[in-house]
Amino acid sequence: EELAELISKGGIEQPLVVRQAEDGQYILLTGHRRRAAVELLFNQGKWDKDRLIPCILKDIEKDIDLPLSLDLKEDFSMLQTNQHREMTDADLFSESRRWKKIFDELRRQGVEMIPIGVAPDGTTEYQQIKGEKSRNLIAKQIGRSPALVGQHDAIDNKGAEELKDAILNDKISIYLANEVVSELDKEEQKEFVKGAVEKKEEGEKINREDLIEFQKEKDSVKEEKKDRKD
Repeated sequence: EELAELISKGGIEQPLVVRQAEDGQYILLTGHRRRAAVELLFNQGKWDKDRLIPCILKDIEKDIDLPLSLDLKEDFSMLQTNQHREMTDADLFSESRRWKKIFDELRRQGVEMIPIGVAPDGTTEYQQIKGEKSRNLIAKQIGRSPALVGQHDAIDNKGAEELKDAILNDKISIYLANEVVSELDKEEQKEFVKGAVEKKEEGEKINREDLIEFQKEKDSVKEEKKDRKD
């Protein structure tokens, strides 16, 4: 709503970036928040239906000279453009995973350097990836520590899909999700997330008290089973 208000007063200063699909339609690469803000203004009657949104047309197949699939080139373009916006845990987790796919594929293709921007003198700047740890490369791209990227990796490798979805839907923090994967197996994670989400009101996030309560219930069930055997 804050962005919508700014756009209502001053218009869109930075154009959206799109690419044209084979069917002639356009796919949005960057500017999703601006587009959502304009849609909100339109629904509020503050944006005329005939008023166009400024866009830059990008041919990513030609512009991104890297041995990547079209989907990964789209990701590469989006991620590079979105580097300076504020990001939630969900954004960071998503971008970390997407960058990992890109770097894994580039390494598989034998790529040693990638373009990362334009220097003040107009020349292209490059990032060496050969011999560099993916964790450090990803950390640089998302503007966070390698330790946080390590947490993302741990969750991606050991986390249940339900836990990952909870992160992406902003229902649990990365810090707590990392604690969950270190203490619960995937089936327990699935059960924990399902139960915790069901108890929450709209907009409420899973917290550590929920994890402590789940662990107590789990221990209580184990004790009951043990007593029955005895």
